[in-house]
Amino acid sequence: MATMKDIARVAGVSTATVSRALMSPEVVKGPTRIKIQAAIDKLGYSPNFMARNLRTQKSQAIVVLVPDISNPFFATVIRGIEQVAHSTGYSVLLGDTQNDLKREASYANMVQTKQADGMILLGDRVPSEIDPRNDLRSIHAPLVMTCAYTPEESIYNVYIDNTAAANKIVSHLLSKGHKKVGCIVGYENTITQQRYKGFCQALKAHGLEVNESWVVEGEFSSESGFTAVQKILQQKNHPTAIFSINDEMAMGALQAIKAHGLKVPEDIALVGFDDIRFSEYTDPPLTTVSQNGIEMGCNAMRMLIELMNGKQPKRAKQELDYQLVIRQSG
Repeated sequence: MATMKDIARVAGVSTATVSRALMSPEVVKGPTRIKIQAAIDKLGYSPNFMARNLRTQKSQAIVVLVPDISNPFFATVIRGIEQVAHSTGYSVLLGDTQNDLKREASYANMVQTKQADGMILLGDRVPSEIDPRNDLRSIHAPLVMTCAYTPEESIYNVYIDNTAAANKIVSHLLSKGHKKVGCIVGYENTITQQRYKGFCQALKAHGLEVNESWVVEGEFSSESGFTAVQKILQQKNHPTAIFSINDEMAMGALQAIKAHGLKVPEDIALVGFDDIRFSEYTDPPLTTVSQNGIEMGCNAMRMLIELMNGKQPKRAKQELDYQLVIRQSG
């Protein structure tokens, strides 16, 4: 069985560098990591994590809480988390909470009982049992929130500026001459609030007011996007452009617009948010905001590893970049 010394010899680095690459890959330069990974692949190295667990009394597992596992964007974030977790010897326990408080509490209990060493949240709600803002919490647990943003200094966070991104894509619609813009929002949570805020800011900056009858709530699913646009189009006076705060609802909206006998973007322009992999294959392809879910997941896992190792991340808040992807829908 190959050892770390064997990996170091084949990669031409020190054993200490191999150890750092496995435990804290972010501190090892990219070319060096590539050489080490090639040596691992060549020799079929498998770290003896069980022995390490006995020495450190750690589970080498983390819990990822997902509000809705069917959301394609969350899948890309999880892939990033898994990439870093696997390379550093951590197992990922996935909890599809379906926004249920009892489910969230049961997964938090895994951290409390040392079945997991830390937690990553892909939503905005922190289980009270491990919430650092809760003075009555029963345990201090390493915790990182991603996807959603919170200003709370006690919560480590990897995110994009959802408000600025939403403002930018709605401003794109307004720059094309649209003055009647509707919005499909999600159920009440931080991401909904921040993206809707950006929508309102863009309209205000162009001297326009929000027409509340054109703002309809969905549930982040394509089915709910279809229903939401049906409600909008039933009105005698409907918008000439619609901003959906995620791509899934935008895809349902696209079908509803077509079912109503209208064309996109000729009759109604449509834009989304997230740039999930299906967005460029709709008819027409969807204009949207692109955020790098894999990078988000990787950074969240690296931050969590630092916390689990008793280290203080350089930044409690990591804001990532986003891009406006202009396609044919709006």
